[in-house]
Amino acid sequence: MQSKVHDLYEASKDGQHMTCCTFNGAEVRVVTAYDDTHNDFPFHVFVREEGKPIHSLTEVPTTMRHATKEGAISQGLEMAMAYLS
Repeated sequence: MQSKVHDLYEASKDGQHMTCCTFNGAEVRVVTAYDDTHNDFPFHVFVREEGKPIHSLTEVPTTMRHATKEGAISQGLEMAMAYLS
């Protein structure tokens, strides 16, 4: 069985950017925003598998950071896919 990303969408509000999708039947959310004190994009990754509570794959506060918004989103999605595979 081949895994696929479904229902990919993005939303932005007040400087925060959220990318959501479904992967292997689970809802995935990657949330990031520019941090001007570090000049990068810290990000959080959340996964909700069917019948289970939301699970954070990142620490609070997060130690996951990337130089670009796109890189943060990509790395976050890769983390979620590895977790769900």
